Amino acid sequence: MFDIPNFEFLVVMVLLHFLYDIHLQGEFVMKMKNKSKFMLFVHSLTYSLLLSVVTWKYMGTVGITLIAFVLFLVTHYVVDGWKERVVGDKNRADYIPALMLDQAYHVVIVVIVWIFAIFF
Repeated sequence: MFDIPNFEFLVVMVLLHFLYDIHLQGEFVMKMKNKSKFMLFVHSLTYSLLLSVVTWKYMGTVGITLIAFVLFLVTHYVVDGWKERVVGDKNRADYIPALMLDQAYHVVIVVIVWIFAIFF
């Protein structure tokens, strides 16, 4: 049930989340996703594809990978969309708390996928 590969899966997923969502999305996407729902979708899609590939690598099942992909895509789009609608401007005083809440939601989703993947 719980073994090192499963824990490694969680660590890799969390690290990839922070690496992609904060550093690798690029300045253009970061600026445009709050102006364009299409760019927000592209960001959510690429994020979901990356994490789903890792899910496939560790779990090796189509069903879990598809469920993970849909969960990542929908929740990432909704949470980032919420952050951009509510706060939007990085210069606002409430941007950092909103960003922290945004990141916490994303990590919770990663943990939910991890739990689902190792127990089902």
